[in-house]
Amino acid sequence: MGIPTISERKHYRVVPGEPTEPTSTIVLTSKDSHFVDIRIFLETHKIDKGKSTTTETCLQWAFAGKSRVTEEKREEKGDLISWHNVWDHWIDSKSDEPQSDEGDMTVQENGTVLEEGINEDAASGSKEHYEELWENLPVEPFGKKQNRSSVVLKADNSEDQIKGLVLKIGGWCQGILKSNRGLTVERWRRQPPNHSMDGAALSVEEEESTRTRNDWVDLLSNASMRAVRQSPLRLFFEDVGVLSKVLPYLPFMFLPLQTSDNKAELCLNWRNTKEMMLQVLLFIHELMLLLLSIPALLILPGSMILTLAGTSLLIIRLIAWPMRGPSITQSKMNDTTKASAEQHKNERWLFVNGCASGHTVLQANIDRISQIFGRAVIGIHNDTYGLIADIVECLIQRVFAYNTTDVRVAYEHVKAVLCDPTVSKVVLIGHSQGGIIISLVLDHLFDELPSSTMSKLEIYTFGSAASHFSNPRFSLDPTASPMEQGHVIPYIEHYANEYDMVPRWGVLHSTRSILSNRYAGSVFVRMGASGHMFNQHYMNAMFTYSEPEHQRMDERHWLVDPFLDKVVNVDEEVVSGRESVAMEQLSAIKRASGLQLGDGEILPNGTNGLVNSSRKGSVPFTTFMRTDSGTLLIEEARGKTVRELSRLWKYQGGRSPDAVNMNGYSSAERE
Repeated sequence: MGIPTISERKHYRVVPGEPTEPTSTIVLTSKDSHFVDIRIFLETHKIDKGKSTTTETCLQWAFAGKSRVTEEKREEKGDLISWHNVWDHWIDSKSDEPQSDEGDMTVQENGTVLEEGINEDAASGSKEHYEELWENLPVEPFGKKQNRSSVVLKADNSEDQIKGLVLKIGGWCQGILKSNRGLTVERWRRQPPNHSMDGAALSVEEEESTRTRNDWVDLLSNASMRAVRQSPLRLFFEDVGVLSKVLPYLPFMFLPLQTSDNKAELCLNWRNTKEMMLQVLLFIHELMLLLLSIPALLILPGSMILTLAGTSLLIIRLIAWPMRGPSITQSKMNDTTKASAEQHKNERWLFVNGCASGHTVLQANIDRISQIFGRAVIGIHNDTYGLIADIVECLIQRVFAYNTTDVRVAYEHVKAVLCDPTVSKVVLIGHSQGGIIISLVLDHLFDELPSSTMSKLEIYTFGSAASHFSNPRFSLDPTASPMEQGHVIPYIEHYANEYDMVPRWGVLHSTRSILSNRYAGSVFVRMGASGHMFNQHYMNAMFTYSEPEHQRMDERHWLVDPFLDKVVNVDEEVVSGRESVAMEQLSAIKRASGLQLGDGEILPNGTNGLVNSSRKGSVPFTTFMRTDSGTLLIEEARGKTVRELSRLWKYQGGRSPDAVNMNGYSSAERE
């Protein structure tokens, strides 16, 4: 076993000719001697990324296999100075019957390696002496553990004539796949971060730093929500276990307490104070009911238990009644917001509130969204019956996918606006339990509406309690174009505070700890931050709003926002882990779908080979990711700010994202 190496060819010459280098040639060699050698014509290699190229136009040669040393010579110190190397080709772009090639390698004084050998033309039989000069590139560490190991992925299916080998070493990844459908060759390189990134803004430990996890490549759409793989009883106990672990973060849902914003949930105005008192009464009543329920079941007769239970539920409903309101509510807008909304009549903005939110809080939430983004907002009221009752309802919705009244109301309204031919865009925002409601609504709508209608949607959640988020692809055909392989809903983003209890149970647990779980979208985590209130802890902290006389603008005429201008710290471990699990599931699906005649065998455990991997134990890393519509790759996200990666902020001030480039300028401002 050796060490992983990355070798770049500096020149090639046929003796006695002059050395030249017509290609960009990189060879990745793993510690167990697997190698991938890709040689791309330099003229094509330098084409802008936006232009399309094909394998035939850019590839000079690509092959992969295993290498071996047959003879070697070392110095007295033990350092290798020359050896004879043989490369056994397993895949070759030029031949369906790959052969081996070999050469004598000699280390030069400057550390480069000179390869000498004989090339033989198969057609004419003529031979020529060649030389190649190689330079070993540094192997960059990656991930939290700063590993310099190699990752090897291999595909071999003789029935379908499929051979594939992918190597990742440091910041480089190369892959070759050959089948009866043709040849695919890809090279990826992770550019090292700029020096300006090496500061406090990248530190995970720093208060209010920002982390992002990106939507993972959904191989053959094989990931699915856990409810279709596990029994509801097991899911219920697992969910209760996770909830019990995050309960110590309950006080952090309300911190920081102080605010001068009249629209903030914890501002001590009359309406908020009334709702707070009702919520406290509900919490005390439900806590007592919870603590006394077990002794009551053991001591009291059944008829009395039913009577007390019915009375307790009636009391809860009566206390919660003043916080109720209409199921559908419109935002209140001033003249400025109305003028902005007039320009976007073809859009519909919908908001679903979270736990422990009465109608007063819902109204404040949609008014704030309307102020920040300059749109008319429709609020779908998720009724509250107290924090404890709302959490129990979340459990039921998550485990049993139960359609409560709130889910049914949201489903009907979202479907209505999607089916309206005059509406071209539907922006759906959910907070807390609203994330669960949206995820359940999506599951139904994907069953009923065509992809072209569902693609009107954009979804943004804050402190989401959802355990899954579905977003299928237009096509699973690997030969389809990137646009055809894209997700039906083009934009899904999730925002969370690190110490908020609800997302630690929902989006953060579902993406970090259950790697095989379907959770579509990019996740932005405000590290070191607490608080669960939508206006006070999310909108005010992430998408700044202030009255015009107090607004501070930067040189681009955008509101100065500390969160949006934070440099993200990409959570590569989670992204890579989810990729690896997807690879495992893809292999399992291939085995499960294969036709086997006469052996009478079945796959073990009755799971059809599908895994339900968690983050426990070691997870192999891979960053081999195909560019995908709506997918932010690790390489593209590193070193960028939230402003550069987020789509939602581009609506700020009534603007349209399509008119704003990655630097924050609108097309009009650029001119």
